[in-house]
Amino acid sequence: MQKRFVVALCRAGMGSIILIAIIVQFMTSAQKTGFDPINFLSFFTIQSNILAAALLLLLAVSPTDQLHKPSTRYIRGAITLYMAVVGIVYVTLLANHPAALDTTVPWVNTVLHYIAPLYMVMDWILLPPQKRLHFSYALWWLVFPLVYLTYSLVRGHIIGWYPYPFLNVAIHGYGRVLPTCIAIAVVVAGLTRLLLIFHSPAQKNSRTQKIKK
Repeated sequence: MQKRFVVALCRAGMGSIILIAIIVQFMTSAQKTGFDPINFLSFFTIQSNILAAALLLLLAVSPTDQLHKPSTRYIRGAITLYMAVVGIVYVTLLANHPAALDTTVPWVNTVLHYIAPLYMVMDWILLPPQKRLHFSYALWWLVFPLVYLTYSLVRGHIIGWYPYPFLNVAIHGYGRVLPTCIAIAVVVAGLTRLLLIFHSPAQKNSRTQKIKK
């Protein structure tokens, strides 16, 4: 019971911090001339962090049996994947372009691109699902990134604005943008496979005992 309380408290705290960070950045960005709330919400970072905050707050108040349902495990895995992508893509491709990401508040940038992704991954590793997830089902996690990519490129072509520099076809052309997107897709698929390695030690022991019998 004590462990459950501590975990719930940590999740509620992290979820609240993420929400506060997003709200602060939104209010700061809204003071700029030409601010577009749709553009603000069109960042994968913002969308993923909103999902992460909502998930953490729901997990914090959910009963134990709800936490172990298959739907909860797969949703948690999907959002963990998206947050891991946020952290990796930022460190490898975007760290030198903070102004282009509309995260001008330094501590907000740290929370959304470093702390929150790391927390979500560690939460998954330290508190893995009770049962192993199937890779064929987990492939559905890739739908959201693919839809997001399509949305960003189509909308960018229409309005001339892209959420991330590496997606800017007007500057780099499809010859550079598409290979980058393919590389990211490979990384996302690899991360999906990697996340599925983690599952409850109790489940491992149960499988081992069945094999011995």
